[in-house]
Formats: sequence, C-alpha cells, structure tokens
Amino acid sequence: MALANADPLPSLVFHSPLLRAQQTAEQANHQGKLLRKQQQQQQQQKLIPLASLMEVDFGPVVEGQPVEKVKPGMVATYARWAMGQVDYRPEGGGDSGRDVRHH
Repeated sequence: MALANADPLPSLVFHSPLLRAQQTAEQANHQGKLLRKQQQQQQQQKLIPLASLMEVDFGPVVEGQPVEKVKPGMVATYARWAMGQVDYRPEGGGDSGRDVRHH
C-alpha cells in the first residue's frame, strides 16, 4: 500500500534475491496494481533483484533474538570488516566480510 500511494509512483522496485524478499516485492507490486487500477493510474513497475541487498548471516547466536540484544555485535562485526579484517566471522559462525563481498 505504501508503494502504491507513493507520489510519484516508483517505476523500479529493488529487492534481495532471497525468495521471501522476491515474494514480498511481488505481493507489494500486485497490491499496488490493484490500487492504481482503482485510481486509474497505469504505471508499470519493474521488479529487480539486487545482490547487494542480500542479508548477512551473523550466525546462530542471533537467530530468534531481539534486535536490541544482538545489534551491538552486528555493529562490531561491520566495524571489524571496515577496518580490513575481512576474514573475521561473528562468534558462533556466520559470514565473513569476504563471504558477504562475494555473495
């Protein structure tokens, strides 16, 4: 609904290549088309998967945890990667900076 009510309407919608992100983009696009028909607007949207929107695997210690609890570790991981420690992996496993760069 938010995309359908945007002014101007977006003609491009980028999403992660992950299946659930693609499905969400398709659903949003479908809902937007229904609303635009009601409003007599006929703009086409193009859905584009963008690899740089892939999520980062921070390992099993973050699964199912509240964001407030795990965010400091996630920020610290990004900081280590930014300082050149691209082979660092979060405690418990997950992606390294090098893995993320090659996704």
